[in-house]
Amino acid sequence: MTYIPKPGDAVFARTATLYGKLIRAGQAIRWWQGRDWNHMAIVVKVDSDGTVWCLQMTKQCTLVKIEDVAKNGHVKIVPIPADLNADRSVTYAYLQLGIDYGVGTIFSVAVNLALPRFLNFDFSRPGTLICSGLVARSWEHGGWNCPVDPFQITPGQFDQLMGGGGIPVYYPLHKGK
Repeated sequence: MTYIPKPGDAVFARTATLYGKLIRAGQAIRWWQGRDWNHMAIVVKVDSDGTVWCLQMTKQCTLVKIEDVAKNGHVKIVPIPADLNADRSVTYAYLQLGIDYGVGTIFSVAVNLALPRFLNFDFSRPGTLICSGLVARSWEHGGWNCPVDPFQITPGQFDQLMGGGGIPVYYPLHKGK
């Protein structure tokens, strides 16, 4: 039986872009087990026809179909933990529509990955998020106690925090492989 995504679920993506490859390489320095994932999104609605809609951070927070989260790549779903409030998580995510991508945050994450863990620099700009930060902050609004800085969490680190599991997604969704 194929898993049907639900609002609040986390989407982990492995994209085929150079930028994605650089993110995965940087994460492998610290989170070898989470090195496969370089992008994230959050499921916000599922239409009656099965179309899954996600919010993701690219240049801005945008609403896209799940199959557009990782064109020419692949994704997996990590269901929102049962003790979190999915409605509150999704409401927060929708409030982020249109905000800018945190380029400064990505720069500080890259610097921090190269430094010893006891040094931490934050070059983020208020009112911006990175992809994994969008999901972490959304889940926090649903009741999750993120054990690391939710603004600087990477997809690889998030994957490790969630135990590295998940459900592969194949397109179209109703024809699982």
